[in-house]
Order: sequence, then C-alpha cells, then structure tokens
Amino acid sequence: MDLTSKKPLSIKEKMDLSRVLQVMALDEIGAKAKPRPSEMIFHGGTSIATAHGSNRWSEDLDFVVTADLMKNLGGLRARVEKALKLRMKASMPGAVLELTDKTGTEKGAPEIGKVDRWLLRWEHPKRRGAIRVKIEFFVTVPECIPAYSVSIATPRSKGILATASLPTADVKALWADKVLAISARESIKWRDLYDLAYLSQEMSAAGIDRSSAMEDLRISAEIYNSNLTRIRDGLARDVVVDGLFDLDAYQADMKKWFSDMEFKAMAASDAFRGQLEYAAEEIRRARAAILDNENNCDGPS
Repeated sequence: MDLTSKKPLSIKEKMDLSRVLQVMALDEIGAKAKPRPSEMIFHGGTSIATAHGSNRWSEDLDFVVTADLMKNLGGLRARVEKALKLRMKASMPGAVLELTDKTGTEKGAPEIGKVDRWLLRWEHPKRRGAIRVKIEFFVTVPECIPAYSVSIATPRSKGILATASLPTADVKALWADKVLAISARESIKWRDLYDLAYLSQEMSAAGIDRSSAMEDLRISAEIYNSNLTRIRDGLARDVVVDGLFDLDAYQADMKKWFSDMEFKAMAASDAFRGQLEYAAEEIRRARAAILDNENNCDGPS
C-alpha cells in the first residue's frame, strides 16, 4: 500500500486490506479460542471465499456458536485485539487498529437466538478512510451445531494464509444457508444469488445430489426458526422469481463485491447472465428436492 501521500483508499485497496484483516482475525480467533466443531462454525460469504475459493469479497465474518463458547470468546477479545495490533505493527507500522465489543460480550451472558458483535476497525494516518470488518456470533443451542456439515479448514485469501484452523461449514451447509436466506429475506440480496451460483457449480463438480443436502437444509431451518415448507414457499415468491430475471440490477450490485478489473472482465464475458441462470436453476433444484423429500416422507398413498 502506498503511504507516501494522504490520498483516499481506493476500492481495491479497501477490499485487499479487508481480506488481510479478515484472515488475521480468523487466525487469532482460532488460535485463542481453539473451538471444536461442537462449539463453533465459521460460515457465511467470507467462508465461501476463504475456505472454498470464491473470488467475491465479503465484508463480514459470521459464526454460529454455543452460549458457553461465546462466554469464553468475550473473555478472549482483548487478547485477540492485542495479537492483531502486534501483527499490524510488524506489517504496517503506524496503522491504528481496534477490536471493539459492540454488544457487551465481556460482561453479559449470551442469549440463545441473539447475535453478539465485534467490530474490527483499521486506519492509517498517512491515508484517508477507514476499513471495518464486522464479526458476528449467532448464539444457538448446543445440539444444533454438531449437526452442521463441517470441515476443519485453514482460512486463506489473496496474499495471506492463516496458521490456525477453524471448524468451517462445508459446501452442503453453505448451500443450505444460502437457500434459506433467499427464501426468507423480504428483498433480494444479489450477493446471495452470486454465492448460490458459485456453490451450485461446486456441488455439481463434486457430484453432490441436492437430495443429500436436505438434512443440512433442515438444520439451517431449525437454527433460524424456519422449516422446509416455508423455505419451499419462500423460494416461489415473486420477489425471488422476478429477481432472477433482473440482470441489470444484479450486475450493478456486483460492482460492490469485485475489483474494477474483475468486474469488467466478468461483464465483457457476459458472466453475470450465466451466474443468474445458475442461481435460477439451483433454486429450481432446491424446490424439487424439498418436494421429493415431502413426498418420500408421506409414503405411498
């Protein structure tokens, strides 16, 4: 990063440094908390990038945790912050970094069904602008977490690799989370469609039949107070169906999540159209798998 003039951070610089901060934070959380798969799962858009190779930038770190582990994390926040400051001092002297407890995790008892939040903030006196990484911990009942399909993954991103590993949602669990999110949101988040299209290709390449992901979808639904019928109906709403044909809105939103060079390359190759088509087909597959599951549960008439 150029520190010779006090100019605003470019979009690419923000994305690149955000990725570095994310992997550093994941590394320190993994090293300090040493979470087991029965206690914590790293999931969400950033996990698709750091563990499964997606090129889309994502702004948050998302976890599902037990209340007991959240209590432990609250006590570890200061140690995580200290370690991050030392790493930043070594790699970028003069940078100011803070990890703030936004919901009182160091004081209160975590509540089931609530989200606890930390905020990682970076700035440098020789550049204008700040970078923020939200870290969110959704607290759930202990029995839900072991049912998640996970692998132990070492986070990586462009130019940086962690040393500590974390229990991380696998492709089927991430697919289930995205299908659930699309079914439940009041309005389309276009990045969900990109992620679903990416996961669709990953699942197909691995030969994963969608019927085998029904248990993952059921677990996601249970954690977030939904069910398969509501997911099936939610995927058929006009807001979803219409969004799958709104190429202009989808493409415009993708500018937020890719560098200018990446965006232009995808636009030139008409990749955005293909991504929407993949997402639409994946939603059809998900609804068909849910219907098949319901029919199998009903048994012969």
